[in-house]
Amino acid sequence: MLNIENVYTFGCSFTYGAMLEDCLNSIKQPPSKYAWPAVLGKMLNTTVHNLADPGSSNKQILFKILNTKFLKNSLVIIHWSFFNRYCILSSDITRAVQIGIWLPKINNVNKFFYKKFYNENDMILDSIFRMNYAKQHLDNSSLVNLHLKMDDIKTFPDWNNVDFLDISMQQISSIYPKAIDEMHPGAEAHCALAELIYKYIQSLN
Repeated sequence: MLNIENVYTFGCSFTYGAMLEDCLNSIKQPPSKYAWPAVLGKMLNTTVHNLADPGSSNKQILFKILNTKFLKNSLVIIHWSFFNRYCILSSDITRAVQIGIWLPKINNVNKFFYKKFYNENDMILDSIFRMNYAKQHLDNSSLVNLHLKMDDIKTFPDWNNVDFLDISMQQISSIYPKAIDEMHPGAEAHCALAELIYKYIQSLN
């Protein structure tokens, strides 16, 4: 039976709870209390550390996992982001220059990356590399870790060792009303995702 005293979650704005009613400015406001990690924490009656960052790439997510000191009896849940994102890391582990298709085209770094370097197959493989490294790192630390993915990647290489939960925030958010920006999942979608993850965790006991 799992003895969960702490839950750590990693991801992008879909995990942070961006654009929910208490998180309209995710740069200045903490993660939403309506986001799925907080809802799941109440279901499990345990402490949640929502370490998601809006706009995160999978590179940034992995970097944050590697720099996190986990408490004992912790469950780690990673909601991996879109493979078409990237970032440039600095010596300050709390900061990264994010690169994404949603950013303004006047951003020279962003524009140059997608024009000169972006390759879809390379980015998918790069994400899978990072997902597998994260799992290996957490397994070696004897931490139970669960993985969800944002993109519907159909085919994985034979060396992939990550088993993803058959749960999709993309599908869930298409059923329920969106957040105020009409892009991010609304509160009902976050509750639905938390419920599905909770049921999966219960099945492990």
